[in-house]
Amino acid sequence: MQQKDDESERHKLHDRIAQSYRYYHERYVSGAKEGVWTEMEKLAFNGLIQDYENHGGKNSFVHDKCQPESALWSIKGE
Repeated sequence: MQQKDDESERHKLHDRIAQSYRYYHERYVSGAKEGVWTEMEKLAFNGLIQDYENHGGKNSFVHDKCQPESALWSIKGE
């Protein structure tokens, strides 16, 4: 039962991470001069990744693409 719950939650988190990634990636590639995201948005995004991992998520698009690129995104106001 727990495995099914983890799998379901993992899919939901993967979808939320992918949606956020697409939004911030677009800002990144368009050269957002004021910064890509706020510190709070960064913490929320990284929290989603942590939750995803806690539910068994590993070795996926999240780790291969989203997480490495997000380290390059600038913080607004810095």
